[in-house]
Amino acid sequence: MLAEIVLLGDSITEGFPTATLLKEFSVFNKGVAGDTTESILERINRDVIELAPDAVFLLVGTNDLGFASSNNTLLVNYERIVFRISRNLPCAKLFVQSILPARNLENRPLERIQLLNVEIHKLALKYGAKYLDLFPLFVNKEGELAEEFSEDGLHLTFTAYEKWAEYLRQIFLTML
Repeated sequence: MLAEIVLLGDSITEGFPTATLLKEFSVFNKGVAGDTTESILERINRDVIELAPDAVFLLVGTNDLGFASSNNTLLVNYERIVFRISRNLPCAKLFVQSILPARNLENRPLERIQLLNVEIHKLALKYGAKYLDLFPLFVNKEGELAEEFSEDGLHLTFTAYEKWAEYLRQIFLTML
């Protein structure tokens, strides 16, 4: 039996063509454009807990930055998400993915993203989740989101999704 996997996140997740790039797996793409950590909390029961998946891959936070949330608000909400998944789905594997780099977006400075990723990594460890550092997969030599991976400096190209899919595929195969 295939493991059931939920990808939970914002437009970056929503745009992931999982039916094409991860078609050999049972993946539920629960990405919603514009979502923040707060809006994930509002839909977590319906989109994750009620599905009772074998694994959850969480990627959220860039829109919190875009909407000028404080680091504290983002991290408190993030911890609430991780806690609720851990508490309600104790047998599910939880994978916390780093916030991705951006390029030329004043409201998403790379230094702040990297600082938040350090704190998100600590949260993952606190709750026994696996932390996946996607940040280095997508950066150019300047440390920004590489041009081949994004046309607007935030959303991913198909090439980026191919790279992410290959990374996830290796993890998914260990769950079979």
